[in-house]
Amino acid sequence: MNIKPLDIDEPEEIYNMIREIGEGENGFVNSLYTNDMQDFKEKLKHYSNMSKGINLPEGIVP
Repeated sequence: MNIKPLDIDEPEEIYNMIREIGEGENGFVNSLYTNDMQDFKEKLKHYSNMSKGINLPEGIVP
């Protein structure tokens, strides 16, 4: 297993994997899950920005 930061230009295979995982179960949430590739890319950008401290809600750390 390799753990790497998300890239805003992730390939379609990552999108397909996220969809295969599903919305979440057993109390876990798949926050990248969506049925739309454009929405997936927007979520990637949002979470990438958050990891860099950009547009963080109050009380949230990168």
